[in-house]
Amino acid sequence: MAATETAVADLEPMPLVSNGRRYWTLALFFALYALAVLDRNIVNLALDDIKADLHFSDTELGLVAGLGFSGIQLLAGIPAARWADRGDRRLIITLAVALWSAMTVVCALAVSRWQFVLGRVGVGVGESTSPAYHSMLSDLFTKNQRGRAIAVFALGAPVATLIGYPVLGFVQEAHGWRMAFLAAGLPGLLLACVVYFTVRDPRSRSTKEPARQQTPPLGEAFRSLFDRKSFVFVMFGFALSSFGSGAFTVWGPAFLARVHHLNPAQIGVSLGLTIGLAGLLGGICGGLVVDLLSQRYGDKWKILPIAITSALKAPVILLIVFVPWLKISLVGIAVLAFISAFNFAPIIAVVQSILPRHVRALGSSVNGFVGSLIALGLGPLFVGIINDYFMPIYGPDIIVYSIAAASTVCLLGAASLWLAARFVVGDILRNGERDPQGNEEHT
Repeated sequence: MAATETAVADLEPMPLVSNGRRYWTLALFFALYALAVLDRNIVNLALDDIKADLHFSDTELGLVAGLGFSGIQLLAGIPAARWADRGDRRLIITLAVALWSAMTVVCALAVSRWQFVLGRVGVGVGESTSPAYHSMLSDLFTKNQRGRAIAVFALGAPVATLIGYPVLGFVQEAHGWRMAFLAAGLPGLLLACVVYFTVRDPRSRSTKEPARQQTPPLGEAFRSLFDRKSFVFVMFGFALSSFGSGAFTVWGPAFLARVHHLNPAQIGVSLGLTIGLAGLLGGICGGLVVDLLSQRYGDKWKILPIAITSALKAPVILLIVFVPWLKISLVGIAVLAFISAFNFAPIIAVVQSILPRHVRALGSSVNGFVGSLIALGLGPLFVGIINDYFMPIYGPDIIVYSIAAASTVCLLGAASLWLAARFVVGDILRNGERDPQGNEEHT
């Protein structure tokens, strides 16, 4: 598909969608994302208990919690995104929710390391379909509403932490890590049914031509992604700026246990309140502030605030791990959670705005592929390897220095995001859209 044809295709009006159905879909996607984050991150809360029960090393835990999850998510992500660009996104999301929930239950029942690893692989496959959410929300909300809509969706992460971490921490303290995994996994099987019977894909009624015929071949679709320089810089900027924070997400509970000697219930409450409340505030501010700044000062401001806040991640992580006082460390964790939540929705929204409609799920998947590989795959593994190599010399406190080393990569990500701002205006101008009510909207 040539550039002009892509632009014309992106101007096709979306169907009329009632506000009730639009906001019900957004609310349900918020709940699904909260559940996904909980099922993905429950392993972080239980790292040391799982290590003792199933006899993992720190390097192996880094693989299981990081690359073992994200690597499979990456491999499954591109086929899932192509399916989302062509098929019924309601069905895709239904199957995905059922799969990752069932695999969380498998982790709870595992009696060997390999069974636990296979369960994590299944969770990764199920959660590889997040581009379907992003693509569908982009069809339901206009360019200037998109950041706020995706910000509401992204609030599922801090809400999951705020409510889920304390609850699961107490469950783990009272009944063990396996019961905590069961409590995290079972509700998704019910929500999968709710999605199937109450959600409709707006694209199925938007055009006379089937989505499969509108979607370009895979090679051409990839060329349309990497033809946009801002997409490349945003993709690597997002990944590198999340390397240190991704490593801390996995190893933060172990850091609090090994350095500050907290038990699982104390870790759950401490992280739940700090990350949950700060993440809620950051998520609300991120979508709102970036949307308002870009409307007032131009589309370059869809990226610049993210570049600035990403540069702050490294010093904040250094503060968290090196201060000897728990309360100051928790304040730093809250600031890091605020920044991460502030950046998340605008990154997704700008990727959706840069790209033509019929490769948006693919673009979101590629962006998530690189981000997961670098931040959630290599970041935790990096920390685990350093821990195992130097622990005989420095003891459990080595986790302070391994996390600190990971934080420095965030500065490279901030630089890449700053460069993205040079190209984002021109790349967005290549697209034009009509909003869900049929009113033409020019970027």
